[in-house]
This record gives sequence, structure tokens and C-alpha cells, in this order.
Amino acid sequence: MGPIGVGDLQSSLSLQRRNAELRGQLNRLTEELSSGRTSDVSKATSGNLSPLAGIERSLSLVSAYDTSANVAATALSITSSALGTLRQTTDNLGAEILAATSLGDASLRQSISGGANAFEAALSALSARSGETYLFSGTATSQAPFLPAADILQELETATAGLTDAADFYAAVDDWFMSPGGGYETLGYLGGDAPVSGVSVSATEAVKLDLTAQDPALRATLRDLSVVALLDRDAFAGDEDQSRILSETMAAGLISGAGSLIQVEARQGAIAAQVDQAQSQNASERFAFQDARNSVVGIDLFDTATQLEDAQTRLESLYLLTARMSRLSLTEYLR
Repeated sequence: MGPIGVGDLQSSLSLQRRNAELRGQLNRLTEELSSGRTSDVSKATSGNLSPLAGIERSLSLVSAYDTSANVAATALSITSSALGTLRQTTDNLGAEILAATSLGDASLRQSISGGANAFEAALSALSARSGETYLFSGTATSQAPFLPAADILQELETATAGLTDAADFYAAVDDWFMSPGGGYETLGYLGGDAPVSGVSVSATEAVKLDLTAQDPALRATLRDLSVVALLDRDAFAGDEDQSRILSETMAAGLISGAGSLIQVEARQGAIAAQVDQAQSQNASERFAFQDARNSVVGIDLFDTATQLEDAQTRLESLYLLTARMSRLSLTEYLR
């Protein structure tokens, strides 16, 4: 019988060390295959990390611009929808009242019977939000842009109290809505006096989301809708002649106002086109910077997959060898 070896502990430690090396290699290759990038950046850049840092900084900027562009695109989409709703309400009501003016007093009263609801719907459309931001409130983004519809109509009833002539009545409402420092600016509109500042949506493009409920076309539309709402609330009740005169004026104003709203929508559409172009530019720049980064720290996916498979095979072989050695005993050794 030969002597029993004393290197068992050394062999065991050697196997454990080899096991740790293979597991580390396996983890590294798995991570590299998943990310597509080498884990040894210092080796890939020969210790010069400045170019890679510049690329990463550029990618971060593109990501920030893209976030701003996406936020702007969402806001513009919601704004466009609100303007479309307002225009449709205005156009439909104007056409209905115009048609009713030639059909008799009963038809005219019927056409203006939804005036208060139409005015409230207009204020609701212009109170549109994107997240927690009111889009028509200018810099006061957390503040709803208007007093409640009922409160505005009550203020207008006070401003027109005692007026019995349709022209005087309309002039009083027009003054409330359109005059600088008038009732609309001091009471009805609750948003900020200034629009939000420009938003950078790409490295070369910035847009102004500057539409607020202070826009003259929007104020004029609300003015005309409020007159119909006041007629709905019994202004000139019992005076059909003055009611008809005012209704005819409002029908023409609402139809004309719908045309003005189309121009506002067109301006918003032009801004949306700028944002869309910026998003395309950001996507192109992101691809270019990612390609530049891959040229520095990218890996050969096929080669890495081959190395990973080889490491798995060697680790399995090591486990098999370890299992066989663990079954050795003095009796088996002595045989």
C-alpha cells in the first residue's frame, strides 16, 4: 500500500478558486451580452475616458431634450383638442341661432336655450390640463384659468343691469371681456399675466407654448357665448325685438369667431410641427451617439456568446470533477 497523499486540502482550495474564477467570468460575460458593452471600459479606452464621457454627456442632453419635446407634444395635442371642441361648439351654436332667426320667436328661444351650458362647456374646454398643468393659464400653471361659469355670468348680469337696448347691452359685455383692465382681466381670468417661457426641444430648436386664455380670439369667443348664455338666463325676456337683434349679432359673431379659432389652431399646428421635427432630430442624434459609444465600448456579440458557452461548459466540468472527488474515501483509496 502506498502512502496517502496530503494535498487534498490544497486540491480543494484550488478547485474553489477555479470555481470562483469561472463564476466571475460567467457573470461578466452574461452582463456584457445583456448590455452589449464591455465591462472593462478602462481597457477599451486605453485609460482615456474623456471621449466616452463626452458621448455620454451628449446622450444625456438628447434624452433631456426628448423629454421636453414629449411633454410639449402632449400639451399641444391636448390644446388642439380643446380648441377643436371650442370651435365646434361655437360654429354649431352660431349656425343654429342664425337659422332660427328666420323661423319665429319660438325657434329662436329654443336655439338659445342651451346657451348657458355652451358657455360652461367652453370654459371647461379651456381649463384643459396636462398632468397637473393648466394649459391656458400662462405662468400660473397650477391655477384653473377661470371663475366658475355661474359667477362670471352673475358679474355680467351686474354689468348689464338696466340696459334695454341690444347694442348697449352688447357694448357692455364687450367692454367687460375685451378692455384692458376690464372685468375679464380683473375678475374672470385667474391665470398668469405672462405666457410660459420657451421650451428647448432639441439642441437647435426651442418652441413657445404661449397660448393662454388671454388670447383675443378666445376672449371674443367667450364674449359671444356669454351673451347667448345671458339670453338663455332671460336677458331681454319679454322684449322679442331686442332679443332678436342681439341674437342675430351673436350668430354672426360666433360664425366669424369660429374662423378666428381656426387661425389659432393653425398657429398651434405649426408649433406642433416644430416639435415633431425636433423629435426626429433627437432620434437621429441619439442613434449617432449610441453608435459612437458602441465603437468605443461595444462588444462582438457572437464572440461573447461563444465565450459564455465555453465558460458554462468548463464550469459544469468543474462541478462534475468536484462531485467525484467528494465521493473519495480511505477505503476506496486503499483498493
